[in-house]
Amino acid sequence: TSIFNISHGKAVAISFVNVLRYNYDNRGNVSAKFNFKKRFELMLRLTKKNNINQLTNYLQKIIENLEIETKANDPKINFLKNWQKIKKGINAKRLLNNPTPLTSIAIKKILQASC
Repeated sequence: TSIFNISHGKAVAISFVNVLRYNYDNRGNVSAKFNFKKRFELMLRLTKKNNINQLTNYLQKIIENLEIETKANDPKINFLKNWQKIKKGINAKRLLNNPTPLTSIAIKKILQASC
């Protein structure tokens, strides 16, 4: 966020659905202290969705309806063009609270999926 002078909220909106998908896809490698499976089941139940695809589509539509510009190809936040700068700015300690391990390769894939 500081590299591109965008708000934390916008950064979350850009990556939220893809981080959620990444965590779901890597649920076999959870290091969280909470019951990860139950959290996903709760999200599905609360949103009345049957699976991760329906959930991520639903959440993406909410973000779009909020009219938050989330396109990673925005010249201000072009992830691919600025990957080396982004990579240098990653704070590994901040990533430790993610329920599944996040490597720089995983982060790059998440950002690419956000394009």
